[in-house]
Amino acid sequence: MSYALYTIWPATVAKFGTEALLYTVPFVAYGIFRYLYLVGATERTEDPAQVLLSDRPLGACVLAYLAAVVFVLYR
Repeated sequence: MSYALYTIWPATVAKFGTEALLYTVPFVAYGIFRYLYLVGATERTEDPAQVLLSDRPLGACVLAYLAAVVFVLYR
């Protein structure tokens, strides 16, 4: 929710010159919930950093998020 509000905050819109950052919210939401699932519902809780680096769907989400941000900001 905080990230969603950040993307539509007037100062953020003025800084980046677009309200389209709102379209990146699903990537952030998926990433957070995927991480919570991996840590809470599986036995992979030894090292949170290793969970972040070894999960392919989470890595794909990060790459898709970065691509979306670059597209929104530099189109």
